[in-house]
Amino acid sequence: MKVGIETICYREERFIERCINQFKGFPVHHLVLVSDTPWHGEKEAIDKTVDIAESLGAEVVVSDWLSEPEQRNFGLQQLKDCDWVLVVDADEFYSKEDIDKWLKFLEHAPYDAYGIGRIKTYWKDENHIIDPEESGGLIVAVRPKAVQFTDKRCITGDWDFLPEDIVMNHYSYVRTDGEMKRKLASFEHADEIMDGWYEEKWKGWDKDNNLEDLHPVNPKSFRGTKYVG
Repeated sequence: MKVGIETICYREERFIERCINQFKGFPVHHLVLVSDTPWHGEKEAIDKTVDIAESLGAEVVVSDWLSEPEQRNFGLQQLKDCDWVLVVDADEFYSKEDIDKWLKFLEHAPYDAYGIGRIKTYWKDENHIIDPEESGGLIVAVRPKAVQFTDKRCITGDWDFLPEDIVMNHYSYVRTDGEMKRKLASFEHADEIMDGWYEEKWKGWDKDNNLEDLHPVNPKSFRGTKYVG
């Protein structure tokens, strides 16, 4: 079974090394697609994402894409000779045990695409997680010749969930204030952010003031946080 990994990035030097290294020792080809220009907002100078990814042996393509699905579909085209493509953003992590389960499951998987059922979303640091867990459904594995992305992590065709004991550790919200402000301005949901979210929820949260309804687009999908450190 030939497996590729597709990681899309814009200024992800904080996480890209960890993202690539989590698959060290597995027989996979890692493709990193680095946006030269963000989907929204003003272009900034490129950071060290490319240098780090190339130094770790990943294949890197730097270009401009108008949308998230366009970028993801470009990656599928580049990896079309693979039996499966794992869709792993730079801030998404799995244990070695779960990656091994994942690859073994795909050897006999009947569907053309699979989503992740369990997501542990970390908030601000590695000591706090969203509680209860974020609901699953992000597409994380596809047969590249059978599937296309239509909107963010949504696809054409039917799909099923990976086994529920495989868990994504999501670090999208483990960022400094400056990093979060940049992310809000540039990512695909930039035009959907709740008014005042950055000041009221992001800056207003601290360890002694556990606010509720924290998600920047769908508030109630992040009901609150729990200390796990």
